[in-house]
Amino acid sequence: PLPSRPVQPCPPRRDGGSQAGGLVVLLIVANLIPRKGVGGVLRVLAALRREGVVRWRLVVAGDSGADPAHASALRRLAASLGLEEGDGEAQVAWAGRLDGGALERAYCEADLFLLASGYENYCMAAQEAAFFGLPTLAYDVGEIALFCAPGGSVLVPVGDEAALRSRLAHLLR
Repeated sequence: PLPSRPVQPCPPRRDGGSQAGGLVVLLIVANLIPRKGVGGVLRVLAALRREGVVRWRLVVAGDSGADPAHASALRRLAASLGLEEGDGEAQVAWAGRLDGGALERAYCEADLFLLASGYENYCMAAQEAAFFGLPTLAYDVGEIALFCAPGGSVLVPVGDEAALRSRLAHLLR
């Protein structure tokens, strides 16, 4: 959760990605459980990397305690796909659970929020991303359409990894 003190939206993002060298920072904020769809995002990013789309960095901020076996499987999947941290330009960083100021910084340092959940009733992380003005690429689940950041958010059908890949490729090129 975000801090209880008042927070301010992030300053405007720079063109070409927020990181030095123009890397686009993608952010997932989710517990590392199967229905959150992190494995699907990893497969999509691996496909994009094979297509030459490599100027990105994925930060996964999430608690692995709810399903440690699944969290370990996700790390193994990332490694097997060549996406593990430190592997060339395209990287996955496992930030663990973030709270307060650390979570606020993650939203402010990101360029795009990703949500690939198969099911959400109400997605607090997507609402937080919208508060910080972060555009979202997400499956159209739960109440997400009500609070996506205006002008920069895209919703695709739930479970449609091809649509997710297509839209993400368009946003990263």
